[in-house]
Amino acid sequence: MQPNRETRRTCLLSALLAAATIVAFSPVANNDFIKFDDGFYVVHNPHVVGGLTWNNFQWALSTGYQGNWHPVTWISHMLDVQLFGLRPGWHHFINLLLHITNAVLLFIWLQRLTAATWRSLLVAALFALHPLHVESVAWIAERKDVLSTFFLLLLLMAYAAYAKNLGKTSSASPTSESKALAEFVLPKRRLYALVVLLFALGLMSKPMLVTVPFILLLLDFWPLGRFQSNVPSSTSLKDLIREKISFFALSAISSVVTLVFQQKSHATYLEAPIGTRLANAIASYWIYLGKTIWPVRLSIFYPYPLPDTAGPHLWPPALLVLALVGLVMISSIVFVLRRSAPWLFVGWFWFVGTLVPVIGIIQVGGQALADRYTYIPLIGIFISAVWLTSALVEKAAVIKPVLAVSAATIIAICAVMTQRQAKLWRDDFTVFAHALTVSPNNALPHYHLGIGYRDRGQTAKAITEFQKAVVADPTFAPAYPEIGGILEDEGKAQEALELYQHAVKLAPGAEQLHHLLATRLWARGKQEEALVQYTAALRCDPDYADARFNFGMALASRGQYGEAAAQFAAACRLRPDDGEALGCLAEALMKEGRLGQAEDRFRELTQLAPTNAVAHENLGLLLAQRGRFDDALTHFQQAVALNPNWPDALNALAWVLATHPRVEFRKPVEAVQLAQRACELSDGKQSRFWGTLDVSYAAAGRFPDAIQAATKAQELATIAGQTNAAQAAAQRIEDYKKRVPNP
Repeated sequence: MQPNRETRRTCLLSALLAAATIVAFSPVANNDFIKFDDGFYVVHNPHVVGGLTWNNFQWALSTGYQGNWHPVTWISHMLDVQLFGLRPGWHHFINLLLHITNAVLLFIWLQRLTAATWRSLLVAALFALHPLHVESVAWIAERKDVLSTFFLLLLLMAYAAYAKNLGKTSSASPTSESKALAEFVLPKRRLYALVVLLFALGLMSKPMLVTVPFILLLLDFWPLGRFQSNVPSSTSLKDLIREKISFFALSAISSVVTLVFQQKSHATYLEAPIGTRLANAIASYWIYLGKTIWPVRLSIFYPYPLPDTAGPHLWPPALLVLALVGLVMISSIVFVLRRSAPWLFVGWFWFVGTLVPVIGIIQVGGQALADRYTYIPLIGIFISAVWLTSALVEKAAVIKPVLAVSAATIIAICAVMTQRQAKLWRDDFTVFAHALTVSPNNALPHYHLGIGYRDRGQTAKAITEFQKAVVADPTFAPAYPEIGGILEDEGKAQEALELYQHAVKLAPGAEQLHHLLATRLWARGKQEEALVQYTAALRCDPDYADARFNFGMALASRGQYGEAAAQFAAACRLRPDDGEALGCLAEALMKEGRLGQAEDRFRELTQLAPTNAVAHENLGLLLAQRGRFDDALTHFQQAVALNPNWPDALNALAWVLATHPRVEFRKPVEAVQLAQRACELSDGKQSRFWGTLDVSYAAAGRFPDAIQAATKAQELATIAGQTNAAQAAAQRIEDYKKRVPNP
């Protein structure tokens, strides 16, 4: 076929593949955010909600939030918010766009490597339309799946170009050999660097790509054929492994970083014994294969077997032995057939190998398996299945039309099932209610349904779901505080506290539960116990910004301003755009007497939030305290302009206008008006506002009015037990009788 015609056909088939994928996944356009992880990843993540700023970019590069280091994924979410805000339809659209791109890239990559257009198209169609892949596309929090696969497929295309580049031979004459070599080496190095860069970006999207070096070795065998002696680029296995040292190094680094962050995040409440995890891993391979062939009863969460119970994925020992023998036998058969059926060898070990990081031997989370984990591994199964079927009917011309119709039927069925599955992800209620039809004895869906009812104010239904969660799994710690919260609202504070404490015992490494218990203990006046729990929360996660802030608030309320300032400073480092934490830090520094540092923090706050009246008022007070009345006056005026009905700001501005050391800055008439307004807004019940009013009257020469206002200030101060303020008011009255302004 002519090149131009081949290109047109590829473009047409790619467009048809994209169109079919859009139709199959069209329900996601109407889907909402899912509270399970979408909150952590987008909706309630202040760094993501803040959009793509320099501070948020730095956070993405340094954080291990949610147990993984994947800065590129964080940045993609920030970019979504920057462009579309928190409209879920657009976030779903980007996921779908990446999935469509992945399907087209897979088709083009396979077609270029194998020259088998229709087989490549069928593999790509299965990848694009298989129901097991709905979770990776319809769940916004799984952006890391589609994004990392995007970089993987670009990587594979670049690697194919690199490998073919190695196979080029020069027709130049011997005398120009050195020149030809120079022309060859430069693009080879650039291509290699591009492959490494794409691999790094993929790992920074999702560390599951650590198996890429092994994928590349499989591709060297087929379809690149770099093991064959008659291929110019062929080489030994040792040399091919040496060629991939950079990839192995990146994989090792990513693995170590991931393990460190996952251990710090305490990613699971229940860690199953190693024997149970190994058994689950063996069973999971067969479950994934089964769901690939018959993709029904798919769920957002498949519960892990509880200790000493026969869970839904914990098979009898005899069956597990048979399952293991089956895996070994298949692996042995495809190895023996590696020469005659290399695509079977590559596809099978692609599937087996790429599942290793998520097969559950290293447990992260409470799930036994997850549909999203098949997003990359099933590429191998699809390649093996399509090429095997094609090989079996290659010599049977009569069967080929039947095969074509069968393939089209399978794709159509997948598309219909995918569309139905995508509808189940409309919101929390649909996806978790469906999960309970798959696994009725499943704590997590009950818990999230309870959250949904709680947010709707349906507390009776909420507590029923939370109770069902703890019946399904008595070790499911998050449900207990939710029950406790409802009981606390009903006035059953002691019962609620006991549930909070029980939750912490179940999950001693869960920083959020320690933090929750700390806030409840503090509310009940058990300060010392609360401080212990705040400390425990931060020991579990030193980067827990909410705990830092609330710990600081607790310490400040006890007058421990130095320690409070340290906590507020840590909260500010973790959330640079958190104006509340910055303001509290400035106030703590001011009360501790570190006025210079307090002024710097207040100025940062006015720059961070220039429309924050409180920030300007506090900075004005500090400047006035330091004798810098001109600057103080400016900030008091800004505070009043931003909030004209705020008594404190009106009072502060009135005081400076009435008492400014430089006469030319005094405006006693305006001060009187401001002070009168402050008294009116506070219902005339604040002694200090009357004090400012009497000083303003005196500055304006209205001494009878000043005496009357000072008398009111004295009365209110006496009632409030403010002895010093009452005595000061009495002294001012004596001065006003002598027509002497005070101060």
